[in-house]
Amino acid sequence: MSEERVGALIDVYAMFPKAAERVAILERLKLSWASVVGPALARWSEPYNLGVDELCVAVRNKRAAAQLGSMKGTILRKMEARFGYEHEKDFTLTITDRVPPP
Repeated sequence: MSEERVGALIDVYAMFPKAAERVAILERLKLSWASVVGPALARWSEPYNLGVDELCVAVRNKRAAAQLGSMKGTILRKMEARFGYEHEKDFTLTITDRVPPP
């Protein structure tokens, strides 16, 4: 196996701990979502994916999406303070029925 191929494999394996960290943070975020956005908005929304630079949140309706959109900075600051994870630069709001009913 060439040195270049070994280096590429090492790079790939190095990504997995970060992915595992994001999955763990997402699960903790789901459990504490009501304390991050408030109980009323938590009933209408749910984080479902945490990428390298993006948090994806499913939202049940446009009104809740607008409220969450206006809170982006606050939500990201709370996530950094609570989880020490400062990689999110933005988040996406997806209006969907995937959110459990309130």
